[in-house]
Amino acid sequence: MFFFFYNFSNCQTIDKSDLLRQEITSELSENGIDKFFFLKKTSPSPSVIEYEDNRRESYFEFTSYVFWEENSKIYIQKFDFSGKYQPRVIESFSGFQLISQNLQKMKNEFVKPYEEIVDGKQNQFVNPIQYKFNLHFNIYKDEFENNFGEFELEKNRGFINSGAEIKNINYISNRELKIIELFTLCNIEIQKLEKVKLERLK
Repeated sequence: MFFFFYNFSNCQTIDKSDLLRQEITSELSENGIDKFFFLKKTSPSPSVIEYEDNRRESYFEFTSYVFWEENSKIYIQKFDFSGKYQPRVIESFSGFQLISQNLQKMKNEFVKPYEEIVDGKQNQFVNPIQYKFNLHFNIYKDEFENNFGEFELEKNRGFINSGAEIKNINYISNRELKIIELFTLCNIEIQKLEKVKLERLK
């Protein structure tokens, strides 16, 4: 388990998402599955657990999903800080086809930061309070990942006094990325999954 100090003394931050991802990766690999990927959503700020002995643990809440292809079927499984849920078969998911057709491109794609032009100047706008996303791929033993924030996919952050939009000048180029096309396809399936009562695995 990985620990690091977070801002105040006697408080350790736990990264449990990587542990579970590694565990699931081992399980899939042992079953001969070599085509899968993870999508993780991490909270903007940590939650803190205080114990009676004055110890504190902080952790970033996360929700992750693993997608894999097995025997001509595609599965999705949810896991979070509390553990794993029963996997489910999903229908009509074209994500793996998208990956196969664009693998090299997706390995090199980069989601650009939120940038805007105000008073004729181009500035990068950083929003520290935003959900973070991570796509981690294991495709035929080819492993890579891509990270980005939700704000980087926003079209604008409001309006200035003149009524003009404060536009993200990277909005269109970010939305055209294959990695974001896959992200959108995954979110459609995740929304369906979240409507179902899932059984938590022991």
